[in-house]
Amino acid sequence: MWHRRETRRPTEKTNLNLSYRKKPVYSTQYKATQLNTALIKILREAETIFIAGEALSHCVANTVRDMASYMGKRHVKNFVLLKDCTSSVSGFEHFGEAFIDELTSLGMRLENSTDF
Repeated sequence: MWHRRETRRPTEKTNLNLSYRKKPVYSTQYKATQLNTALIKILREAETIFIAGEALSHCVANTVRDMASYMGKRHVKNFVLLKDCTSSVSGFEHFGEAFIDELTSLGMRLENSTDF
């Protein structure tokens, strides 16, 4: 389930921060609101992590940024963004492009699903 962490609308200066991994409210009482460390461990051990989904400019970008942050930047080299399996929200393509530039500079690869 995707959770909104910010209520303002995205503009040229702000990006609506949506992420699969971050919950809008953390609680020590509810395990579901805490970081899934077991999943992070599994991802750290993976040789390749294929990335696909909607929307590249928002949900995908922020989830992958969170993954990189929690897993450690050195694991980004294992990320493969499937270009033909994602797209940005219309009008926000620049967010998707900025994300791709940011993560490819850290080692993320770009491929098409037909390459595998």
